[in-house]
Amino acid sequence: MAYLSQSNTARRGFLMAALQLSALPVIVASAQPRTWAADNAKSAAAVANTAQAKALLASTVSKIGAAKTIKFTSVVTLTGIGASHTSPITVEVIKQQPEQFSYRLLDSGKEIGKIISSLNGGYVYDPVGNRYSNIEKGELMTGLTVMPPDKRLGIAVLSHLLMGSHPFSDQMFIGGTSPSKVSSYSGQLNGQPINHIIEVYPDGKGATTIHTYVNQQTGLPDRFSVDTKSVGQHITLQIDFSGFQLGDTPLPDTTFSMTPPATATVYTPPKDQESAEPPILPTGTVAPNFAVQDVKGKTAHLADFAGKVVVLDFWSTWCGPCQASLPATDKLAKKYKSKDVVFMPVCSWDDKSAFTPWVKQRKSWTMTFYFDPAGRGAKNIASELYKVSGIPTQFVIGKDGKVAVGFVGYDGAEGEKNLSAAIDKALAGS
Repeated sequence: MAYLSQSNTARRGFLMAALQLSALPVIVASAQPRTWAADNAKSAAAVANTAQAKALLASTVSKIGAAKTIKFTSVVTLTGIGASHTSPITVEVIKQQPEQFSYRLLDSGKEIGKIISSLNGGYVYDPVGNRYSNIEKGELMTGLTVMPPDKRLGIAVLSHLLMGSHPFSDQMFIGGTSPSKVSSYSGQLNGQPINHIIEVYPDGKGATTIHTYVNQQTGLPDRFSVDTKSVGQHITLQIDFSGFQLGDTPLPDTTFSMTPPATATVYTPPKDQESAEPPILPTGTVAPNFAVQDVKGKTAHLADFAGKVVVLDFWSTWCGPCQASLPATDKLAKKYKSKDVVFMPVCSWDDKSAFTPWVKQRKSWTMTFYFDPAGRGAKNIASELYKVSGIPTQFVIGKDGKVAVGFVGYDGAEGEKNLSAAIDKALAGS
């Protein structure tokens, strides 16, 4: 199975694929770096009772799912080694039965997204790109493709919670596996008495640990966080909650209505988003030329390497599967260093402020890393020229300048073997 962060991942793996490292379920989030170890009193008494812990979880999520109306504010941040720190994203959430939702996304106080969803559909508006997508009934994840992948993550988690399911331990996101350990502890978080529930999901070379912090006074979550360690990587997703308001009085109709600006453009995602492979540039197509910059600001063009085999790799600092695949790709770059092969890893859908420190921490690597000047803008190289809707995506471009093959996602050792074979074939001109 290939792991990737993309706009049309299957619903079952939406969250997992967005943050997966190697073959391990990876998840991430919150406003501040994870502080549960410091917040919990050292004298916290271990309950270590699986049945009690599961009952606490069930009670918490069902309380949210059953509420006729609910309002709260959450802050989502992705942090960790191997994943760039993203700026905290604040999400103001409103829900009303039956299935009416409003999400307002803010970055440093500036609105970066608005979502209205109901049984009759709705809109997702991206004010940064001044574009919107229509949400058909029950298709929120598809409508979210108008937004950058890292911004969709928080909405995917929160929407699951609002439906009355644990956003992380549900089989939709952990892939149906069962935890090896479930326990709970009494302690404190930010001065508030909480029950800290821990679920551990071992997998291969690491483990995913889910932390749920339930306020003892309200029975509602103060924080969710997921810690994943694997193959030298450590990524954490934390979501902090505040301002819960649960009620029975119907909210005004205007709460769940929105009309996109007249100047906004319509973004229409491809049909069958949940099952179709990303429509990447097909084999045999002449690879479009483009301009990118290295960490020092020097410009490079694909055309600069005419007559050579080029391995074009679209990736991002926040993409877990990308972080898992890049070390292996760099090993191949070293292997083919004396050959007529050029590796062009292009950082896409990202910020220059995240790209620069990431590259500087990898001075010993063989590859030269490049940044797409379009950043998170709609007119980026990956989406516009190469029809990429999920990363990592790699293209092997032959000496004739045409796409020899494309690979979507990270397939571990098997994927590395396939990429190496494709390079050899392109070198041979076959």
